[in-house]
Amino acid sequence: MLGRRAAAIVGGLITVVVAGCGGAGTARQGIAAATPRPVPVSPAPSAAPSIAPAPSDVLVVSDTNPQNGSVPVVLLRSDGTVLGHDRLPAAQQWSVSAGPGGAYWVAAGRLHRLDTQGRSTDLAAVEPDQNGHVAVSPDGTAWLYSTSTTTPNGVRTNRLWRGGVGQGSRLLAERVSDPMHPTTGMPASWVYSLKSWTAAGVVAVREPSGGCGCGAFDMETVSGNALLVDPDSGAGAPLPTDRSCPLSGAGADATVVCFHTATSGGADELRVLSPGGSSRHFTLSGTTAGGDARIDPSGTTLAYATVPSKAGCGEWTAQTTTRVLDLSSGTARALGPAGLQPDAWLSGGHVAGTIAHGDAGIAVVTVDARTGAVRTLMQGPTVYVVGAVA
Repeated sequence: MLGRRAAAIVGGLITVVVAGCGGAGTARQGIAAATPRPVPVSPAPSAAPSIAPAPSDVLVVSDTNPQNGSVPVVLLRSDGTVLGHDRLPAAQQWSVSAGPGGAYWVAAGRLHRLDTQGRSTDLAAVEPDQNGHVAVSPDGTAWLYSTSTTTPNGVRTNRLWRGGVGQGSRLLAERVSDPMHPTTGMPASWVYSLKSWTAAGVVAVREPSGGCGCGAFDMETVSGNALLVDPDSGAGAPLPTDRSCPLSGAGADATVVCFHTATSGGADELRVLSPGGSSRHFTLSGTTAGGDARIDPSGTTLAYATVPSKAGCGEWTAQTTTRVLDLSSGTARALGPAGLQPDAWLSGGHVAGTIAHGDAGIAVVTVDARTGAVRTLMQGPTVYVVGAVA
């Protein structure tokens, strides 16, 4: 049953009251299913939505379940056409990123790109001990990545590097994480996690190291220490997030979204925080967890997901409700079926994401944000959407 929604504007503060919904469960991105079935991802036939997405919209899709030690990376057009595919070592599956012109990942100490013509290219060498996503500049000519090395006593050295077309990597920043002497306000042991390269800089998180979770929205819940990195100097400026309101998503101008957690364990506010210091707070029910915030390219509409805060580990993904929030009016409405999680905005007001179907696996879909019409593009037990190609 979909939750109740109410909206009001009081003294300039837009308020939205949202209650969650429930259902049955499975597992998704980064969370192993109880009985994984290693079968190839495959396109699936589907009914067309009322307004077909533009064929230029392309998604990067991957899989969390290795086959013969590797995972796929697929470029999938929003009409269901596979434009290209490749594979990378499973050990480096979390380096896959969506960026200008294609998918990017690191393998064997090299940065690779799969473009929309289906061509795989070796772009450049990266430094040893690279970890996490690579952030690529909007014009595709430069990239930032991080490395992390650890001593036997747990002291971790984290570095940010910048590379580019026809250039070697240069060190931008170096920070030490010592769990015996932690820095105030930061995780005791942490690594850089790069989120996106925006017009304002690179959005990054100092993310706790050495652990993972299966609770709702997993690593989003520990993304409290976010910063905006200058891609030329490496200087970092704190973003207005913290442990009680960790980073969930960021817009093209580095506007960030976080869900403030109430003492009950649910989210009581959705906050939209601009780099200039302004903020908008939207009241939530306090009974649900929130995540997967995705701001559309115009900056006027936000898609996000909620799930009952008591949802069990490994089953929460089939219980999500996606909502679309008009940031000017404060009106929020439910979108699509239960189990939908938004991953990216496409042209024409379409949301790309996944739908968890319990033991039946996961479907990669697009949803018309106006009509709710769903188009299935691909299915597989453990597929997930990395992002949309810029």
